[in-house]
Amino acid sequence: MAAGSDAPVVAGPEPKVEFGDYYPAMKPYFEELRGRAG
Repeated sequence: MAAGSDAPVVAGPEPKVEFGDYYPAMKPYFEELRGRAG
């Protein structure tokens, strides 16, 4: 991985990464928002 590639990739060959995977401590919060939205 190149330097600075830890940011979410919108378009590219890399698989989509959930926002919560970048911020594990915030994952429950995002899951709650997802639950409300869905």
